[in-house]
Amino acid sequence: FLTRIGAIHNYAIIRTLPVDTLDLSFDKVKEISNNSQVVRVRNRILERILEENDVQLILTFGPHAKEAMRKVDTKDVTVLNLKSATEKGAAENWNEGLKRLQKVRYTPDYDPQLSFRYSEKSFKNTRLEINRYDLPINTPRWFGTSGSLGSRGLNNPEHYKFTMPQWADRLRAPKLSKRERDALEGKEWGLESFTPKTPGFSPESDEDPAAENEEE
Repeated sequence: FLTRIGAIHNYAIIRTLPVDTLDLSFDKVKEISNNSQVVRVRNRILERILEENDVQLILTFGPHAKEAMRKVDTKDVTVLNLKSATEKGAAENWNEGLKRLQKVRYTPDYDPQLSFRYSEKSFKNTRLEINRYDLPINTPRWFGTSGSLGSRGLNNPEHYKFTMPQWADRLRAPKLSKRERDALEGKEWGLESFTPKTPGFSPESDEDPAAENEEE
C-alpha cells in the first residue's frame, strides 16, 4: 500500500505493540493494547512524532491500530483506517482507501498509483519484500525477502529461528569501492575521529587508563 501511495522514504512504521502477538487471541491482544501503561507510553511516542514532524497522513492497519489512534489527538492530520491484510474484504477496503486518498493533500516521494486496484485473488497470500529502509540497522538484506525464513518455537515461544536462503549464501561479497579502499590504505581507522575519547588513551599505548586509575 505504501508503494501505491508513493511513500518510499518519508514515513515511519509504528507498531501498536512492540512484541510478537501472532499466537495470542484477538481479545488478549486487545487487553494488552488497552493496558493503561501501554497506552500512556504509546501515546507519548505518537504525540512526539506529531509534534516534531510535518505529518500529513496517518494510516492504521487492523482494528487494534485503529483503536489505538482514537486515543491520540491527531489534530488536523488525515487518518485513514484500513483493514489488516489478513482480514476478509481487505482488498476492496484498500481499494476504497486509494480512492479516498485521491482527495487528500499530501506530499508523496514519487508519483502515486492511486488508480491501482487490488483483487481478492491476487491479494491473498501475496508476499512482497520488506523495504530495506524498514529493516533495523545492520540487518542482512535477505531478512526482508519473501519466503518462510523465520519460525518460532512451539514449546518455548521465546526462541526464534531464521533460515538463510541458499541464494544469499552463494552471493559473493561485492568489491570495495574506491572510497572504502582509500579508507583502509590510508589507515583512517587510527585517526582521531576513530579514537576512543578516553582521557589518557593513546593508540600507540597498550596500557588501559582505567586500570591505571584503579591502581591509584
